[in-house]
Formats: sequence, C-alpha cells, structure tokens
Amino acid sequence: MIDLAEFNNQRILILGLGREGLATLHLFLDHLSNIDLTVADQKPLDQLNPIAQEFLTAHPQLHQQLGTDYLNHLNSFDTIFRSPGIPPFLPELQSADIKSKLSSETKLFFAKFPGTIIGITGSKGKSTTTKLIYDILTHAGKSAVLVGNIGEPAIKVLPTTTADTIAVYELSSHQLYDLDQSPHIAVLLNIFPEHLDYYPDFDTYKQAKANIAMHQSPTDYLIYDPGNSSLQNIVSQSKAKQIHVGTPKGSVLIQDQTIFTNSDNQLQPVISMADIPLLGNHNLINVIHAIAATSLLDVSPSQQAEAIKSFQPLPHRLQPVGEYRGIKFYNDSLSTNPEAAIQALNAVPQVSTLIIGGSDRKRSYEALAQAIGQSSVTTVIVLAANHQGFTTPLQQFASQVKILSAQNMSQAVSMAYQHTPPGSTCLLSPGAPSFDLFTDYQDRGHQFIENIKLLA
Repeated sequence: MIDLAEFNNQRILILGLGREGLATLHLFLDHLSNIDLTVADQKPLDQLNPIAQEFLTAHPQLHQQLGTDYLNHLNSFDTIFRSPGIPPFLPELQSADIKSKLSSETKLFFAKFPGTIIGITGSKGKSTTTKLIYDILTHAGKSAVLVGNIGEPAIKVLPTTTADTIAVYELSSHQLYDLDQSPHIAVLLNIFPEHLDYYPDFDTYKQAKANIAMHQSPTDYLIYDPGNSSLQNIVSQSKAKQIHVGTPKGSVLIQDQTIFTNSDNQLQPVISMADIPLLGNHNLINVIHAIAATSLLDVSPSQQAEAIKSFQPLPHRLQPVGEYRGIKFYNDSLSTNPEAAIQALNAVPQVSTLIIGGSDRKRSYEALAQAIGQSSVTTVIVLAANHQGFTTPLQQFASQVKILSAQNMSQAVSMAYQHTPPGSTCLLSPGAPSFDLFTDYQDRGHQFIENIKLLA
C-alpha cells in the first residue's frame, strides 16, 4: 500500500492533463479520501483529449481551471504537480513561493518507489536503450516495469511495485528538470542541442539532463562513453561509480565485430554485431549501454544475447515499412533533430530519396546538408510549413540533388514514388519536430506508412 499521508487535508493542483497528469489524479483518487483536488490545463474542456474529457465528466467533484486562466490562484494550493509539458519558465511559476510548492509525477515516483531505478536519458536513443534494458531484464526473469515516455506513466504502476521491482525509466529533460533524486543506475547516452523552443538556452537544457547524475551517491552507478566529450561536465557532477563503455578498456567494448564485457581485463563475448537486428552505429552504442546496465544486475551474457537477437525495432525509429514498387521505405519519424537524421542517413543503405523537414527549433541544418551532399541521396523532399531553413543549406548541392517541397505527407510520398529508382530506398528522417503539420511524430509516421500503402 502506497503511503500518501502527507497529502491529506492539502489543496492539490494537477497542472497539465496529459498522460502523467491523469495518472497522478488516479493515484490520489484511489488512495486518499480527504483531499481537495483541482485540475488545470491551458486547453478548454472541449479541446482536451477524449480520455481527459471523459475522466473529468466522471469525476464532477474535481475543481477545474481550464483555458486561458489555467494559471490563476496558484498561491491558494499547498502542492502543485507540474506535468512535463508545462514549461517551468512561465512567469507565473517563477516566484519563490510558487517554486516551493512545485512537484511532479517523476519526483513523487522517485520518493515512493520501493525498488531499484535504472534511469536512461540522452538527446537521442533513449527509447531504444530503455526497451533493450527492459527486454533483457524480463528475459532473464527479473521483475521489471517499463515506465516513462516509452512505457506506462510511472505513477500508474507504483501501487503494484515491491522492493524487488526494477523500474526501467526513460527520463526526458522535462522530467529531469527539477528532480532532486537520481537513479541507482544512470545511463547517459549523449547530449546535443534539443528542445530550444522549450528551454531558454542550451545550457539550461544540459543542466536539466545533469540531474540524472547530480544526486547520485558513491553506491550508485553512472554508465557513459568517456569518449563523448559533451558528457564530461555532467559526469563531473556525479559521485557515483563510473562505468565506461565503448573504449578499449571499458566495461563493455567492441572488438573484432563482437561485443564483449570486460571485468579486470578478462573479456567475455556477448554477441556478434551481425546478430544485432538494429541498423547503424548509434544503435550499437545503445546496445553496449544496455549490456552494461543489465550486467550490474547479474544478467549473464547468454541471456543478454538471446534478448538482443529477438529485439524488434521500435515504431518510428528506423522502422522498416516494406518494399513497394521496388522501393524500400524506412520510417524514422522520431528523428527530431539534425543529428538524428545524419545518423539515420549513415545507417540505412542505398538511400536515394530523403524526406526531411518540420517545425523550427532554432537549429542549423548545415551539417545535415553536408551529410546529404556526401551521400547517395539524389532527391530531398522538404516537408515543412516554413521550408527555407531546410532548403537554403542544400542549395550548394543543387547540381547533384533535386530539392522538392511538399505541403503534406500525401504529396511527399507521391513525389517519393515519382523520383526514387526501383532497387533503392526512401527514408523519412525529418531532423525536426512535427508540430507544424502533424499532431506529433507518431501521427507523422503513421501518415507516412498509410500513404505508402495507399499510393502503391
């Protein structure tokens, strides 16, 4: 039974009615009877997602602050649970008095969870690494739960967990921003400019990521690649035992096309690179981090290898769609920054047509343009309401690459069929968020797949 006694007789505000906000509401309604709950969201009731609308209709006892005045009367609450989608930099949340009341679903989970937390973060690769770790642990018979962005909201599974439960938690920068605890095992993959439409600057984004290691103790573990110089400032803030991967003397390394664990310079083979069902060097990095994390929990190399061999690529992450009209299609809609698009371009063979574009996050696309210019790509289709930021850097390669602009996914896929030679590949790897033309990256990926099949 989860103990929430400290919230009895409090006035609680749930700020944001996404997945995490609704899960927190469920928790309080199920476990406390003497509590005053208010929900707040910038959308009016008729614009909330259907699940939230149904929930509020079924619970008329909940006070509602919806629409433009959703941030009113914050001083009247004892605790405010801010959902990750609500930026903490809003002026209404900046006073010292309000900051002292702010909490989150993530903070509540860390405070109440009785088992072991493996936290995974990075600008790219979080979901795949998280799912790899979870699959390896469950294959080995461990009691694990998959939570965070990729799994269930963490609060939803909290009441059924025990001291033996391992929470494999994908942690975004938004969830980490004000976290005052760190996981027992922290996996730090990489960091580069991202979410600059949310954070005031890159330094603030990096400091949010740093919380995965900031509050660790000497009995905790931090897994990272020491060859990645962008991680050094974060690593220096952790007191945890450092587990190096990817280097010749690391705990997990690649040698002779095989991944090995390394204990006191004794190498033990885990899996041949040829047996890994994931494309790209960046996914090899995800795999070695997953092996390092699960090795700390007494999972054998044979168990790790079996789970990795059967791993299925996650939707919208270098996902093979199929072959139509002799053209192979890959859906990498989760590519929301230029670094991810470059990785995808390097991973997928024989790319002739690349679909890029999305909403602007104040990023430069010069590096992506250079990668395209040095690749097999002959056609770039830019799918963006404002495409100049993507097309301008590409003009230097106009003599070798056709640059086309599409107004919607149907038009983009139609162009792909027209300009992609049979025997080659069309890759959707936008390198930008989806919010100018699509609900989210999943909507973008689904429309890509649907139009491929519809127009085939």
